[in-house]
Amino acid sequence: MPKASKQEELPVREFSFFLSVVCIVVCFGCGNRPKDAQAYSNRGETKRTKGDLDGAIADCTIAIELNPKDVHAYGIRAKAKASKGDMDGAIADFQKAITLDPKDPDELQRVFVPY
Repeated sequence: MPKASKQEELPVREFSFFLSVVCIVVCFGCGNRPKDAQAYSNRGETKRTKGDLDGAIADCTIAIELNPKDVHAYGIRAKAKASKGDMDGAIADFQKAITLDPKDPDELQRVFVPY
């Protein structure tokens, strides 16, 4: 396998650093489970982008448990489910996101950006 150039390595390092920071935010100063749904959503999005679909679904599920009105978490989880081929689950999450906030065009655009 050819070695990546410095330009190609930089985004990977930055992405890995970002994931590390998000993990620290999720776990810092917490007991068994922090109550920051947004941190879980953010980490779920990072995991989804890196291809860890099961991790993304798990983090978004926790975010939704902590904040059942987290439209962003439903959108991320829907994209992860769609990427895994769980179209019924993805549709259910997309529908829930729309139901929660049908008037937020920015969030709807983020939710419906191709996965």
